[in-house]
Amino acid sequence: MTYNIAAMPQEIQQQFELQKKASLWVYWVNTGKPGWTRERVRVELAQIADDAEREALREWLRHYDAIAKSAAKPASKPTNKKGFRHAAR
Repeated sequence: MTYNIAAMPQEIQQQFELQKKASLWVYWVNTGKPGWTRERVRVELAQIADDAEREALREWLRHYDAIAKSAAKPASKPTNKKGFRHAAR
């Protein structure tokens, strides 16, 4: 199903644009795109004049950064719960 973002209220459109920007910046930093570091993201964020927009973008950056960090963690080793049952026989 596709949604027409242009037909939605202005606030939803702005949130959608902030989500796109935040996810793109986090992706560029994590993939090592030349010129994109965490410091560059801080500079870009500081250049946004509107305080509400800057805070909303900062929240989305935290959200996508947390997702990227959790995806980068190695999977935990599965435990063998059957060990005790078979050992008791």
